[in-house]
Amino acid sequence: MAKKGQVIPLSKEQLSKKELSNKLVYSSLSDNCTQNEIAKLLKDSKIKSDNIDRFINTVKRYNSIVGPLKTSTNGFKTINSKSVNYEDIEEYITNQWYKSSNDPVDINCRLTAFSLFKDNIISKGKSEDEEKCLIFDLDAINRNPLCKFKNEEFQKFVNFYVCIPAEISESISIEDVKKNAGTIKKEWKRRKIKFINNSKASMINCFLHDKYTKTLFCGHSGLLVKSDNGFVFIEKYSFLTPYQVTKFNTKEEVKKYLLNRLDVGYGENVSKPIIMENDELM
Repeated sequence: MAKKGQVIPLSKEQLSKKELSNKLVYSSLSDNCTQNEIAKLLKDSKIKSDNIDRFINTVKRYNSIVGPLKTSTNGFKTINSKSVNYEDIEEYITNQWYKSSNDPVDINCRLTAFSLFKDNIISKGKSEDEEKCLIFDLDAINRNPLCKFKNEEFQKFVNFYVCIPAEISESISIEDVKKNAGTIKKEWKRRKIKFINNSKASMINCFLHDKYTKTLFCGHSGLLVKSDNGFVFIEKYSFLTPYQVTKFNTKEEVKKYLLNRLDVGYGENVSKPIIMENDELM
């Protein structure tokens, strides 16, 4: 049984389902050993080496700027919480970024997931919707040297992530989640977006329902990869907060983890978060 604060490598046996119900096993990718473990896992999952190298370089750049944090780990760490508390250190992280640059720009969750998985996405169409929902993403692409895409990759990113028009219901039920998942699939089909099958890795996109703009927007993205003992979820937690790799036994645990974080409510007549694994509702 893992103890609070215990450092465990990726290859060790995971916690039981009962233990994991109120705990989290995560890594901030602060050490070279864990970075190498995750790089190998990605390589074994048929993620392209160039994409892996870029990901590890962005992690190293981030760590060199913000330095050690109280949430930093050496290997994997078990905490008595359903999520890592970054709120207490957000001001410190922001100050570290401004020490590095008067106009800091880092890579967010969507850019992280897309950069790793872009070669498993086919996009032959073009969105007709406005790109303003991607203002921070586009700024990072333009200014961050580790976030440069070829023109066709840039067009793929925009086509994939730009907001999707959605209806607003008079009442909310589980059927609205399914309905909105259908809307996402239909729109991706219209944009000629498909996923190339990968038996070991998949892309997780969490859509939020905005009743004011009447759109579905991908509020969070990550990569889900099979491991020897279950799954690891790879994410950039948010714009200035750390990279995080979290261990789970099942996909249902991944879903609960994401809903615990994202299901905060956006007023009446909106759907719960829609979590897509590739092009299927999770």
